[in-house]
Amino acid sequence: MRERTDALIAEIRQTERTMALGAFSIGTKLMELDRPEVLEEYGVRTLKEFIEEQVRLSYATAKRYMAIARNFDEETAQDLKVEKATQLIRLARVAPGRHRSPAALWRANPAYGTPPKRLRAMSAKEVEGVAKGFELREAAKQIPKPSDTQKQRLDRLSARVEETLGVKVKARLDLRKERIVMQLDLSELDRF
Repeated sequence: MRERTDALIAEIRQTERTMALGAFSIGTKLMELDRPEVLEEYGVRTLKEFIEEQVRLSYATAKRYMAIARNFDEETAQDLKVEKATQLIRLARVAPGRHRSPAALWRANPAYGTPPKRLRAMSAKEVEGVAKGFELREAAKQIPKPSDTQKQRLDRLSARVEETLGVKVKARLDLRKERIVMQLDLSELDRF
């Protein structure tokens, strides 16, 4: 049983490498077809139309394959496999540091996380998690922060609401939606 299981695992891994090589090859060919004269000859205006109508591949998949071909050499793409290569491209866009190309990031093999883990030792899912973490931190930086004056005014308003209604409130400013959010404990409903 163990021998057959190990053989199947080896076949799966080889098939993944073959799929990655196929993705690289398809991506290379799609980039070659991305020319105005090709689109014109087929009577379409965009590469998306051409791919969906002639190649019959989803445009999202086609973009992923072209990104793999654009960012990695054939051997690296095959070693990475499709999903990890895709997540590495995503990580290179958001990770701080000097490794702006996915291939350079892969060669540098930096460590991320707590405890630190080298990029090459990570699964595609782990690389995705690292990329999401950087994206969330960047998004948090974009959220406007309330000024000291706004905080003081909110504190005064909260105190007035508590005094007037006789309930304890938690308040925060949502500057993106330009709102004040006040929360009451559910138990405060019994007072009304």
